[in-house]
Amino acid sequence: MRLAFTVCLAQLAVEFCVLGTLGMTLDMLKISKDTPLCYPFDEKKVPHTLYTGNSSMGSVPVLEYKISELTSFDSEFELRTLDPEGIIFLGDIGAVTNWFLLAVQKGHLSVQTSRGNGRVVVNAGPLISDGQWKKIVVTKRETDVSVSVNGDQVVSVQQSPESRDAELGDGLLRIAIGASLPNSIPMGIRGALDACMRSWDWVKQDSSALLQHSHTQGCWENIVPAPSSQETGMWASCQRRLGM
Repeated sequence: MRLAFTVCLAQLAVEFCVLGTLGMTLDMLKISKDTPLCYPFDEKKVPHTLYTGNSSMGSVPVLEYKISELTSFDSEFELRTLDPEGIIFLGDIGAVTNWFLLAVQKGHLSVQTSRGNGRVVVNAGPLISDGQWKKIVVTKRETDVSVSVNGDQVVSVQQSPESRDAELGDGLLRIAIGASLPNSIPMGIRGALDACMRSWDWVKQDSSALLQHSHTQGCWENIVPAPSSQETGMWASCQRRLGM
């Protein structure tokens, strides 16, 4: 007997549930205004995607590049999330002396960068945490770093002299996906962003190591918000509607 798991989304209320149904397919469900819309759950992960929340399970993808071999510090990727807060990536050269953090706070982009013994924090841009794919581009210019979302620049931060000097040296650039790095200073961000990443291009260099992670740390095709404590009654409601 086939066991199919479904993720159910109510159309007329903010109600979400996860149900197990025996031998049922989407075609067998009678969909009406008051019936949940169900997505068949598949154990397979979408190829060439990376779940950025892996650090919560003790696995942090980290890329390392020699500064002397880089011709660009520009990076881009597509991101999808419903999480209002968390780290997207942290890059550094020389740990606490030169770093750049891209995160989400209150549903919008947050940029933090080192400035002497302190930091600069800028929160701006459109809503990121709406579950839709967005293309994010980080561009290193002569004296600043800009971040754009779907082609529109939303953040620009000036670089410190120390950061510009570090990019001319022979150090090592590290990029941690969804986490901070060992010996990095506290960032004041809750933790890894619960998100999916695809179509990445990190500093115009080979990042095929991330594809190795994506085999086991990829993303589901569909996502829905997790039920709140006020929505726990939806479990029984969905079961009644589907004749469970």
